[in-house]
Amino acid sequence: MSSALLQRRPDIAADEAAGKYRGQVLAAFEQVENNQSIIDGLGSALDDQRAAAAAARFTEYLSMRRYKHGAVGYLDVVVAQKLRCKPNAVCSSCRRECWPDQGVGGRVGGSGVGGEVMG
Repeated sequence: MSSALLQRRPDIAADEAAGKYRGQVLAAFEQVENNQSIIDGLGSALDDQRAAAAAARFTEYLSMRRYKHGAVGYLDVVVAQKLRCKPNAVCSSCRRECWPDQGVGGRVGGSGVGGEVMG
């Protein structure tokens, strides 16, 4: 081997190590960006879920008011209460698990938004 080739070997090894390091750093940055994107998506999904829950509570409230004033039948109230809580999910307003056969969130026919009795 020539002396020039022997002198270049450390440079070649250093360049190879630097290339591997750059690749690892770029992969780490890519992972961070991907995770931030996932977190942003989860945040907006949570906002959407909260808005849907608020709309369902308001629908239940309106159904109960309309029922008390004789404008709708009791079935409308039950449907609104069922829509407020997904089956087998922990209900944020009643802080317990809701099941399809238990009614939803409080006393059927006597609970309003958040469980308080409406007058």
